[in-house]
Amino acid sequence: MAKNAVSDWSTTDSLNTDVGGTNIAEGCAPGGINDAIRKVMSQIATWYASITTTVAGLMPKSGGAFTGGITGTTAGFSGAVTTGALTASGGIKRDAQFYMDIGASNAILNWDTNDSFYFDRTANAASVLIGGAVVATIDASKINANGLQVSGNNVWHAGNLTPSNYALLSGAAFTGGITGTTATFSGAIKRDANLYIDLSGSNPVLNFDSNDWISYDRTANKYYFNIGGTAVASIDASGNLKVLGNITASAGTV
Repeated sequence: MAKNAVSDWSTTDSLNTDVGGTNIAEGCAPGGINDAIRKVMSQIATWYASITTTVAGLMPKSGGAFTGGITGTTAGFSGAVTTGALTASGGIKRDAQFYMDIGASNAILNWDTNDSFYFDRTANAASVLIGGAVVATIDASKINANGLQVSGNNVWHAGNLTPSNYALLSGAAFTGGITGTTATFSGAIKRDANLYIDLSGSNPVLNFDSNDWISYDRTANKYYFNIGGTAVASIDASGNLKVLGNITASAGTV
């Protein structure tokens, strides 16, 4: 077989008997040696040029840059990569939807079409998007030595909240006075089960027990007094007093 290229050469000396068809076997004609040497140089130059082109198309272990997409069925590392950073000009993808990328210089970790984690490098703020909507945003002012803050207020957690020190929205019992500038309640305000103030429709009621109370009719501007479950008296804005029974005075004139 003619040795027409470096790839045809044999690692066994005795099998290299020609160069490009020029005989260099034992006892060959001296006149062919110069041709053989020139063919050896030509073949080595051709081999070197092909190797140079091939190497130029490879990624060096340090400082390389990909100019197009990288596609593979499986890529894995047997250990940590610590030799340097991997820099890409486009998104680094696991599939079409799960990837990390840069958008307007901001970092994005995308889970699927409508769900992602977004970090604004200028504002130092992170946003969580679920279903295409921003459901949470955290910036440097909301995470500090006190923990997580919302609207400048510390979020309660096991380190700053003792639940037994606070009242439930329903069924709580206070052991001391309650002071406030304005308080509006949606139900009765009670001292006990019978002594309380409440609204009957839109009219205020001061209840003493199950059968005794005073009510005020806001529309008629009129008070009603109930004793023993019976309406015993009323008085209106004109001062007209109406009673069910007799009026007795201990002194003076009625």
